[in-house]
Amino acid sequence: MINIVIPFLEKYNVILICNSWYSEDKVLEIVKKYNNLDIICAIRSDTAIFNYYRNYFEKLFR
Repeated sequence: MINIVIPFLEKYNVILICNSWYSEDKVLEIVKKYNNLDIICAIRSDTAIFNYYRNYFEKLFR
């Protein structure tokens, strides 16, 4: 399924999120094939993913 969808999303950075403590070799091999695909493993249901901008923190801590 990943191999079908990722070509349509080549202009975007895509994150594949897994809730297991280990990743199967087949999934990791697919992730390595695409430059715009990353993986986060062992994520919990209460985890929040934030995108902080570097310039914001540079101005905040000057």
